[in-house]
Amino acid sequence: MADDILNKSYESLESVYLQKIRNVWLGEIYEYSPRYGKGKIERYMLEPGIELTVFRQCTHERLAESLPYYQKNMIEITSLVRGNLYVRYHPTDEWTRCDKQQLIYFNWSDPITYYDFRCEQADGIGLYLNMELLTNGISDSQSWTQLLQRLFKTNLRIFARESSPIHRSITRQLMVPYEENVMNHFLLKSKALEFLSHCVNDELGKETTFYPDDRIRKVKEKIDMFYHSPLQVNQLAKEFNIPTLVLQNQFKQSYRYTVYRYIQKRRMDVAAEELLTTDQSITDISIKVGYDNPSKFATVFKKHYGETPLHYRRKYRLPCS
Repeated sequence: MADDILNKSYESLESVYLQKIRNVWLGEIYEYSPRYGKGKIERYMLEPGIELTVFRQCTHERLAESLPYYQKNMIEITSLVRGNLYVRYHPTDEWTRCDKQQLIYFNWSDPITYYDFRCEQADGIGLYLNMELLTNGISDSQSWTQLLQRLFKTNLRIFARESSPIHRSITRQLMVPYEENVMNHFLLKSKALEFLSHCVNDELGKETTFYPDDRIRKVKEKIDMFYHSPLQVNQLAKEFNIPTLVLQNQFKQSYRYTVYRYIQKRRMDVAAEELLTTDQSITDISIKVGYDNPSKFATVFKKHYGETPLHYRRKYRLPCS
């Protein structure tokens, strides 16, 4: 069982790095031993196959070691709202870095012969999922099999995905210190599954991409930086000396979007972040991301996220924000 594997992992951590503060309604709360760092770790067992870890203001360096504990079809998805973490699986490997712009997937399906980890001022969550247990009751086995094949790539122990404003919003909601009652247990579990559902939708929507050449990459960098400006495909093609048709085809092969759709996506992602993290009016946000007409902005936003900017703000923003 996945919880047995995690119990053994925590026992190992507690023998060196962690000190248990107290038991709580769904698990335990720990703090790092001063010798190895600082910060708190909260462990919550939501149901068989789903476990949540919340880490707060964690700065820690773990000694390189092997991790003999593993569980077939078990994955950890880490999401940050602040700070950085670094991990590698061989002393000569480059560090894989995670910040709030990324989701990091850890594959726990096999023993780990070398594990090196550190974090800096990290706030966020780790969601541990036994995908085999979660398969029970799922009728669309073909899509589920496709998902498992993508998640458990035989040649990858760890890989990163782009974190969306919705991922970061649900991460913040999962970090709220809820009162201990049955309704909040259901709320935590539903939020964990909502987080997973967005990860699944993003993952199944991915296509095989091509490594972009330098000019295509520079087009994307310009869009990322000047998304609020009036950008047009023909102008970008001329600026970077790329035939328009070649730009369109290679950009979509590299990034899964046409140039026009990527401009929209970039604007909507920035708008979503502003809706969740600022008190700016929807009109001001629409202007900030390049729309003089708030009505047109709202139409594009609803097409992209499935709900109006106002509903999106009410749904995903924390009450205390």
